[in-house]
Amino acid sequence: MKSLKHIGRIQNTGAKVLVVFRTLPGESNMALVLPVAQLPDQYHDSIMTLVETEQAQDAFEFGEIMHIRPFPDGRPMLRAMQADNRLLKVATDAVMMTPTTNDTVILANLNTLIAEQKNCTVDVYALLCQEHLKKKSKSKM
Repeated sequence: MKSLKHIGRIQNTGAKVLVVFRTLPGESNMALVLPVAQLPDQYHDSIMTLVETEQAQDAFEFGEIMHIRPFPDGRPMLRAMQADNRLLKVATDAVMMTPTTNDTVILANLNTLIAEQKNCTVDVYALLCQEHLKKKSKSKM
């Protein structure tokens, strides 16, 4: 079975979400997610197709790709979802990542594992993520 990054569920509701950013600046225990069930079909289909692309799967954060990709109506995905108030800030321990239908991991645990692999704490990892995104933004200007 193919493994997909950036896909999860809210633990207490089971709502399917795309994890836009695994941590937030200054709040390493919080993530930014996009619930997908209530999206209009044109947005839902476009964003689900995007998450399956090699570019999205290689992305450090899904928000990186959403920032540069437009919906069919021309609106940049990340800005459109933010403008439409569709992005939610949630605790990382409330998100269950589902890379396959048989595999799950709590986002907080995943962040801890990634931080340990980088020999740092989750707080430091969150800052590294922020710096990485700033560098990517500057390189695209």
